Amino acid sequence: MDDRPLASEREIGAALKRLRGRRSLRDMAKAARISKSSLSRYENGAPVPLHLASVLDHVYSARGWIEAAVRSSGRERWDPWRTDEAGSRHVHTWPANYAGSVSIHVRPTPAGVGLPHHLRLAWGPWSARMTLPVPRPGLQLTTGKSRDEVAVPCQLDCDPPAHALFLVGATAHRHSVDIRTLWCRTVD
Repeated sequence: MDDRPLASEREIGAALKRLRGRRSLRDMAKAARISKSSLSRYENGAPVPLHLASVLDHVYSARGWIEAAVRSSGRERWDPWRTDEAGSRHVHTWPANYAGSVSIHVRPTPAGVGLPHHLRLAWGPWSARMTLPVPRPGLQLTTGKSRDEVAVPCQLDCDPPAHALFLVGATAHRHSVDIRTLWCRTVD
């Protein structure tokens, strides 16, 4: 994979085909525990469901690129109240080679809409803390990422529990917060 994020389902499908190489569609589908016809649809540009992002990334040995692309292309379809369980801890690892904007979309539970949420981020030697009310459509926390030799996990702790979607890039969002100036180096 190159160092830029994939922008569309068509590009994701083409990348899946390239990464599959000479391996059979049947073998890849079996490894992903999905039907051959579903995998064929994804390779031909159908949207990949968010819950399959990490599975396909692993099966295709994409080092985080497919997962990042699927999450970013699927952000408009993300409906955590219907599909995900809220949590107080979320961990994600962006591809090591990626450099650019990254964002975390935090969405409250129905009971947490509008309430202050205590958010703590830990990313390698860096941390950031903030307390913000989270509206129904959620908050987009935006920061930057440089290239790394190894991928470094980013951990988000939320109180009260919330949903989180980690993304490559940043899009216009009504409730966006630039957190680049909030990072502090953690003392070892």
